[in-house]
Amino acid sequence: MTAQRNSIGMWARRIVHLLAIVTLIASQALSAFAADAPTITVDAAASIRCLTTLPGHGNTLLGLAFSQDGRLFGSSTLDGVVQVWDPSTWQVIHEFSAPSLPAWRLFFLADNARISLGNGTVWNIASGELEHALTRGHKVAFSSDGVWMAAHGEQLSMQLWRTADWEIEREIDTDCLGSFLAFSPDGQILALAVNDSPYDPDIAVTLWDVATGNKRATLRGHQDIVHGLAFSPDGRWLAVGSMDTTIRVWEVQTGQLVHTLQTGGGLFDIAFSPDSTMIAAAVDNRTAELWDVANGRRLITLNHGGEVVSVAFSPDGTLLASGAYDSKIYLWGIPH
Repeated sequence: MTAQRNSIGMWARRIVHLLAIVTLIASQALSAFAADAPTITVDAAASIRCLTTLPGHGNTLLGLAFSQDGRLFGSSTLDGVVQVWDPSTWQVIHEFSAPSLPAWRLFFLADNARISLGNGTVWNIASGELEHALTRGHKVAFSSDGVWMAAHGEQLSMQLWRTADWEIEREIDTDCLGSFLAFSPDGQILALAVNDSPYDPDIAVTLWDVATGNKRATLRGHQDIVHGLAFSPDGRWLAVGSMDTTIRVWEVQTGQLVHTLQTGGGLFDIAFSPDSTMIAAAVDNRTAELWDVANGRRLITLNHGGEVVSVAFSPDGTLLASGAYDSKIYLWGIPH
């Protein structure tokens, strides 16, 4: 145990040192940024390096997430182990076992005291006790303010739950099976990936008005199962990642397709940077890719030791965390 703590301490010191280097690189690269376009340049992207790898759990990583205030970082594995880290030291401060369905997503609730595994279960971080559970087979998403949880299961409908008392506020009949959900940043729109058949030649994403329960739009075009849904933090874009090896970027207000990004493999997860200028993609060819949202250009490909299944930006945008089948968590410094 002492050796493990010493090792973690060494990793923490290394991260602090390397972050200082990345900050210097970022400051030198600022002059290369176009004044009229909030985008990272190719030269700056080329300076992205892996700061360190964390040992993970010894099993396949599935979910990664930062809390909204950046004070906590969570990771989960295929066998149900959840670890909560302190990003200031990268020490594990809580660990518990959640033997339920595999958790492909993690969500910190707004109070930082609870965490959802994306499968309908909510856990107390400090005690590791189960606080709330839906029936098996649910996929869930949380509004950015933590007030609402949306759930979609086998009933061909979505339920909108109040997290304060775990009562259903509204039920929306979707008449379809769904795989992933996402709230818009303002909480007014729910995106649902419709996967009635994993080999449907025209898989859709539907957008729903949270207040009325009405369908706003149907976005079509993917030809294999959707594993990633992400709204940009500014609410302008919706990115959809599929195992058909593409990311489609849609303008939310108009429902227009803006970019079709051809990646190097099937997509397990996608995430927007906090400033909405980049998309990170977890690809099944052992890489993570960073894309420029403005021009649809791939900025850099980041190599891993296994298929990449999860990506998450820190709230300040200076770190990208990625999890792979090699059971490691990779931390990348992002010029800012």
